[in-house]
Amino acid sequence: MNKEFLDYVTHLPAVDAHEHLRLEEVRLKKKPDAIWLFHQYANADLRSAGMSEATLAEVMDTARPLDLRWKKFKPFFERIRHTGYSMAVLYALRDLYGCERLEDGTIRSVSERILAENKPGMIDRFLRQKGRITHILNANYQTEQPTPYCSAVMPFFFLTATLPHNPAAWVKELETVSGAPVTDAASCVEAIVALFRRYAAQRVVALKMISFAWPAGSRSDADAALRKIREGKSLSRDEAFLSSSFLMAESLKRVPEFGFTVVAHCGYSSGVNYPFDGANVRNMWPLMQANPEVRFDLLHLNYPWVDEAIATAKAYTNAHLNLAWLPILNPAVAERVVAEIVHCVPANKVLALGGDYWELPDVAYGHLLLGRETLARGLDRCVEAGTLTYSEARRVAEMWLSENAFETYPLLK
Repeated sequence: MNKEFLDYVTHLPAVDAHEHLRLEEVRLKKKPDAIWLFHQYANADLRSAGMSEATLAEVMDTARPLDLRWKKFKPFFERIRHTGYSMAVLYALRDLYGCERLEDGTIRSVSERILAENKPGMIDRFLRQKGRITHILNANYQTEQPTPYCSAVMPFFFLTATLPHNPAAWVKELETVSGAPVTDAASCVEAIVALFRRYAAQRVVALKMISFAWPAGSRSDADAALRKIREGKSLSRDEAFLSSSFLMAESLKRVPEFGFTVVAHCGYSSGVNYPFDGANVRNMWPLMQANPEVRFDLLHLNYPWVDEAIATAKAYTNAHLNLAWLPILNPAVAERVVAEIVHCVPANKVLALGGDYWELPDVAYGHLLLGRETLARGLDRCVEAGTLTYSEARRVAEMWLSENAFETYPLLK
């Protein structure tokens, strides 16, 4: 690995193209320590390694003594120390908190430092200053953002793609926004468009959905579902999906007038003990064909079905690839696919970084650093193979890390 090139890539200004960062007050109310930093994605690896739900709850409870929690946590941590989920935490512990190795002799001191650093300005210190992040595309599903350089990504799937937990409340919210009753599919779509207008006024840049296999819902399906909701009746799963599919399709037709990008979760989902093949990029093909003027940002490279994502970005003019989360899902794949993307997909259609964390800006930093490293190694492979020069590789890195975000998300400017 060319160290000079690695240093160049790791120090470039970059756009963090997918986060879920909550307002800092959420984190500031916690009493974090080194074990607690594993509570988001790494908790799935702990469970996969054999930790019970009860033990997981116990070790993540920072009100309990650290020594007792570490004793239970350590054997499982040793099983997952080298996974991508853990690497993000360990990179943060090393670069932000000065802990070279998490072990018996360091657990208490690094935990004390984490707690001491739990003060206002963490996102700025960890991501903007240390991580050289200039903009953050933030799907915290609020128009209020934790920093001025966080741009809001709001949920499209809560509106039209999945049945809300409380359908009556959902309809009432749309009526409040639109100022008109929602009685059928037509009035529902107009209420959603009214919400889009509000989003546009609040500088929302994108809408997020999930790449489920949507059935061919009809206007009559949506009319019937909305009628049942107004009557206080529940919907079956089939009724919810058919009506949601129609409402989503109709709402997508109105997206271009607002300039929003549509972000789609594709592939793997976090957690354990469930089938994870429900969201696949191929389910986006009909939507992309029907909405050629809508830009679709396809998240996570559809891992583990990465070849389909790469082929999709090559085949569809409105498809863009977003590698967020991939470097910690599988760092080796993240490195390997760089050459495949470079030599298959136009260079302007790829976003390289996204931390994907809620209340862990420090671990998001670790994730983004790992993402920069996998990108640099992948491009270095191309140079070693003779398919790129270092000058060309630097140009690709500049585009993937920053420039492309402003093309994929024009409202980010």
